[in-house]
This record gives sequence, structure tokens and C-alpha cells, in this order.
Amino acid sequence: MTDVVPPAAPPLDLPHYGIGPVGAVLRFIQKYATFSGRASRSEYWWIVAAFGIVSVPLSIINAAAAAASATIDESRAGPPGLLTTAVTVIAVIAALVLITPTVAVTVRRLHDANLSGWVYLLNLVPVLGALMLAAIALRPSNPLGSRFDAAGPGAAARNSGNSAGRTAAPAP
Repeated sequence: MTDVVPPAAPPLDLPHYGIGPVGAVLRFIQKYATFSGRASRSEYWWIVAAFGIVSVPLSIINAAAAAASATIDESRAGPPGLLTTAVTVIAVIAALVLITPTVAVTVRRLHDANLSGWVYLLNLVPVLGALMLAAIALRPSNPLGSRFDAAGPGAAARNSGNSAGRTAAPAP
């Protein structure tokens, strides 16, 4: 009987196609502020799903706590309840901690579709920008996106300053 050995995960500077949710979250943490390279669709969308799984219950708890504190004593206007404040503070801290890796994984996803990371600025267009960015993130990988890899095609030429994208012939 032979043991089936699962394939090794690609290095962190390459996309991991078909990664599972736990692997995607671990990779997200490992590549906290890495804007170079590429991220596969599964890497990106598992992170989006994880954020949804965490943020929806927190939003529901926050809304329920706000509604409960508002109905306890409608006659006095005052600060929000302790639970509402605590959930809001946790949400703000989480958003501040996660903004850098979230932008980074999105930029890497754009790279995998062979687009510049500057396309992320579509988010500045209210509603439509985020929808366009989501549609772009759904695009399949483009082999030309390997130009964003550290060791992708033409990387030696880019690093040596050869703008034609060709490398010099090897020395005899």
C-alpha cells in the first residue's frame, strides 16, 4: 500500500491555487503587508468569506445591544450602552489592524489577474468602485500576471534595469 503525499504548498511569493479556508487565513497572516506577488482567487475569496463570518455576527450583536439600550430608558438621551461601546471599539481596532493585509491581498489578487495594484483605487468611487473591484477579483488568473512575481518572466531584466525585458546572453 502506498501513501499519498499531498503536494507541497507553493512558496509565499507565488499564488496558492485551490487553497482551503484555514490555509488561506494562515497565508493572509504570513503575508500581512506583502503587496508584491500574486494571490489566487481562492486565497482572496476565503478571506472575504472569513471577514463575513466574523463581521455579520458582530454587527448583529452591536445592533441588538444598541436597540436594547435605547428601549431600556427612552426618556433620557445618553451615551450608548457598555456592550454597544465594547463591540464598536473591538470592531474599530479590528478594522485598523486588518486594513493593511486586506489591501495587500486585494492588490496581489489584482496582480494575479495581470492588473496593476493601483486599480484598487476604484474603491474611491462610491458603491460602483467596490462592485467593479469585486467583479475584477472574480476574473480567472492570467498567466501574464507572473510579471508581478519576484522571480517571474523578465524579473532579471527588470532588476538589472533593461527596459526591453530581455536579459543579456550568459557569459561563456
